[in-house]
Amino acid sequence: MNLNLPLPRKQLGFLSLVVGGIAAVGSLVSGSKTRTAQNRARAAQQQSNRIKNFQAKRQFLRNVALAQAEAIANPIARGADISSSFAQATLSSQGAQARTASRDFAEQDRLGELASSQLNRAARATMQGNIFSTVGSFATSDVGGSFLDDLGKKIGVG
Repeated sequence: MNLNLPLPRKQLGFLSLVVGGIAAVGSLVSGSKTRTAQNRARAAQQQSNRIKNFQAKRQFLRNVALAQAEAIANPIARGADISSSFAQATLSSQGAQARTASRDFAEQDRLGELASSQLNRAARATMQGNIFSTVGSFATSDVGGSFLDDLGKKIGVG
């Protein structure tokens, strides 16, 4: 059995170059489509989160308003003055809780925007990494190396 088979590199160099080029372009296009789809999905998720956060904030503020109304109505129902220390302390406490919750909602919104921004940066970096990987794989392949050597000789580099 003869194991000294000729390498098909010389015969299939051009075909390998074309197939490699098509595969590289396909990889880049696919990566771009992936990134676009991920960005759209993130934008939709971000909008959904904004709506959920807005609804939660609105419900919280509604509950605060009801609790404040109750804090005013209870002393009146018992015949007490709404300027009593208990009523005022209750209203003050509820106001402080509402301010704290509003800051928490604002921080949650800020962090959501930051996370989305960082995910977009990560997607761009992944796409760039894929491009460099594809170019590197091509350059280190036999066909790519030969092509780049020939190209370098033609343009006077190398």
